[in-house]
Amino acid sequence: MPYREKSDQEKITDNSDIEVETYEEDVNGCTPLDINILGLISLTGQICPAEPSLDLCITLLGECLEGDPTNELEFTVNLIVISGSITFYLNEGCLEIGFNLQTPWGFEYDGSAQICF
Repeated sequence: MPYREKSDQEKITDNSDIEVETYEEDVNGCTPLDINILGLISLTGQICPAEPSLDLCITLLGECLEGDPTNELEFTVNLIVISGSITFYLNEGCLEIGFNLQTPWGFEYDGSAQICF
C-alpha cells in the first residue's frame, strides 16, 4: 500500500477497543481507512463518496478476508476457538462499525464505533 498522509481526523473512535485512522482523500475523493479492533483484527480499505460502499480487507492473525462487508468470524488463539461477527453500515456520511466476539466458555464482547466524513 503506498504511503499516505494522515488527515486531521487521525484517530476517531467512541470505543477504546476500536481504533480508526483516516488519511487524506485521494484524487477520486476516496478516504482510506485503517481500523484495529482489540489489537487482533485489522482492516484496511476506503470509503468513496461517489459510490456509498466499503472496500475493506479484514485481516485476522495474518489471514485476509475480502468481499462481504458483513463477516462472520472464527479464529483460533492458543487452541481456543473465538467466533463472532463484524458489521459495517454507511449511514448519511458516517461509517458505523460493530463487532461481537464469543468464546467457548460463554464470554461475549460487543463494541462499536462511528466515524463521519
